Parts: sequence; structure tokens; C-alpha cells
Amino acid sequence: MGLLFGSLGDIFLTNSEEVYFKLGLSSFLIGHIFYIIYFIKNFKFNFKGLLISLIILLILFASIGVSYWIIPNLQQDLKIPVLVLFL
Repeated sequence: MGLLFGSLGDIFLTNSEEVYFKLGLSSFLIGHIFYIIYFIKNFKFNFKGLLISLIILLILFASIGVSYWIIPNLQQDLKIPVLVLFL
């Protein structure tokens, strides 16, 4: 159901009228609610998974911090390749 409402949101956002924009946002909201319900019903605590998730978050935050420090100090022609490297 989450995927269905996400797809509907994409379809609605292809139209530029305000009513379709509101329908698109509403579809995304409903889709996210379905995702939250699914994950709450099927959540099983796993210490290994939690540890891996925390390590990934730590690496993500560290790379964002490094990019904020590095990017302003790069030459203009090197900024895009460095940003691609961080992705």
C-alpha cells in the first residue's frame, strides 16, 4: 500500500495545478503512514542490526561533516568530482 500511494503521489505531482500538488502530498503522507504501520507491526529487535545501523549513521554524519569542511576550500573545478565521490 505504501508503494501504491507513493506511485500515486508521483503521478499527481506531474501535473502543475495546485489541487494535484495537494493530492500528491496527501498520497505521500498516506503512503508513509502505511510504511510506519508495517514497520511497527514487524519490528524485531536485533542487536547486530542495530549496531550496523548506528555505524552507518556515524559514517554518514562524519562524511557530511567532512564535506562541509572540504567543499568550501576546493578549487572550483574539483567541487563536482569530490561531491560525486561522497555520494
